[in-house]
Amino acid sequence: MSGGGTGGSGRPGTPRGRAGAAAPMKAGRPEAAAGSDAKAPTAECRRCRFHYVTWDGRHPKGCRYYGFKSAQEPSHAVYESSGEPCKAFAPKGPRN
Repeated sequence: MSGGGTGGSGRPGTPRGRAGAAAPMKAGRPEAAAGSDAKAPTAECRRCRFHYVTWDGRHPKGCRYYGFKSAQEPSHAVYESSGEPCKAFAPKGPRN
C-alpha cells in the first residue's frame, strides 16, 4: 500500500529505465515516418544474401555487407542512419 502500487509495483526501476531509453526512439520515429512514408525501405532483408541471424537476443538481425547487427531489419537501420534505401540488396541464390 505504500508508494506506486498501480503501475509496475513489483519492478519500479524497469519501466523508468525502458521509458528513458525508448522515448528518444519513439520521438524520432514519427517524425521520420511522417515525412518519408513514400520512401520507406522496400528491401526484404530475409531474401538478401547479406542478411544473417546473429542469435544475439538484443540484436538478432545482421547485415554482412555493412557489417552490423540490429534489433530491427537492417534495411530500416540503413534508411534511418543514411536517409537512403539500402543499395546493397542482392537476392539469395537458388537453394540446392
